Amino acid sequence: MPGLRPPAPRTAWGRVYEATFEAVISVVLAMFGGYYADENFGTEPIFLLVGLVLGGAAATRRLLKIGPGSSTGPHTEESPSGESHPEGDQSAERASTGDTPGRDGKGNG
Repeated sequence: MPGLRPPAPRTAWGRVYEATFEAVISVVLAMFGGYYADENFGTEPIFLLVGLVLGGAAATRRLLKIGPGSSTGPHTEESPSGESHPEGDQSAERASTGDTPGRDGKGNG
């Protein structure tokens, strides 16, 4: 059904905030579920620890999606072709021309 999903954040920092919020919530909900399971089954810390590990894995996966190598991170810009590239990353351009930057970052020694 169209329209059920909220609109995506418009800014890069909005995406970072969204991912961080989702990461924290995943850990809290997984631990709370583990605590609840431990209370019902009498297995004190086991499901709590399982919830912590699973929530932490989900949080790490979500945060890695916005990391420095990601196209959805806070430091991205779209090229005219619509592809996202990290700002200042000209490695593809350098690879095609064989040009490598010098000490001043502009190709000058």
